[in-house]
Amino acid sequence: YGVHAGVGSIQFISDEDGNDMSGLSWNGGLVVSFPLNDYTASFEIEALLNYRLLNRVYEINGESAKNRIQQYTIEIPLLLKFAPMNSRFQFLFGPQMAVSVYDHLKIYNKGETVKSEDLLESSAREPIDWALVAGMGIMANPHVIFDFRFVVGISDMYSNLYEGGEY
Repeated sequence: YGVHAGVGSIQFISDEDGNDMSGLSWNGGLVVSFPLNDYTASFEIEALLNYRLLNRVYEINGESAKNRIQQYTIEIPLLLKFAPMNSRFQFLFGPQMAVSVYDHLKIYNKGETVKSEDLLESSAREPIDWALVAGMGIMANPHVIFDFRFVVGISDMYSNLYEGGEY
């Protein structure tokens, strides 16, 4: 068992109109690891509080505009970890469930807030997201591991954002 803390970059890729958003993500939480054998394999469960801040800057009729999304989620990755014998490297993969706690959209035009909406309250946001996690880790010592993860969402978290082609 132990604690987990992380920072990363994030990108939301839109399949509707190419309006991708990018930003930063911070998380922290608890980790429990169950060894599957003496040295090379383990099963790990994590409970993480994740904060995301995403932005998209664009122009409308020559004027600067910006969309900003702030999110808090509770993420639960279920990971299998494998390590070659006598190596400091680990490989990990597995599914991840994220329960949305807070999701807020702000739209700015010329620096003024045009729209501010709670996406959970308006039902524009799905309450649970699913993702796949893959990565690798390096064991600095028996108590500290640095891992690098790639998380790909497999559910459409904003499936209700557009109704009849309108936001």
